[in-house]
Amino acid sequence: MKRTLASFLVLSLLAAGLLLLPTPPLAAQSTNLCDETVAVSVSSGTTGVVVTGTPGYATVVCSFVLSADTIATTGTFKTGTGTTCGTGTVSLTGAMRFCDECAISHGNASGILFRVPLGSDFCLTTATGALTGFATFGRH
Repeated sequence: MKRTLASFLVLSLLAAGLLLLPTPPLAAQSTNLCDETVAVSVSSGTTGVVVTGTPGYATVVCSFVLSADTIATTGTFKTGTGTTCGTGTVSLTGAMRFCDECAISHGNASGILFRVPLGSDFCLTTATGALTGFATFGRH
């Protein structure tokens, strides 16, 4: 009788949504926020799209490595829409200055450096010199 009553109570609580059982994590779910890598190559004096925005998704950037080809190369990360982030442009960094054949590296692919709004592109603008490298990102 006690066992039947206990079973009835558990089933009643489950049906009422008052007893929550732990659910195992989905096997396909990644614990890494940034599970994609993209090559970066932006010519001198231009803006290049590093990651194209996806409607309904925000892009997160977790790391980047960039190197310059000339002395005093500068680069600025931006976000926006349209051709090369030309609409609704917002700077995500100030102008980062590089030395000749030097690299800047930030992040470790597991924490977020930049969060780009839903559907917006992640871009890099150079003033002088070209920048090449890579970035890790994810869409959420």
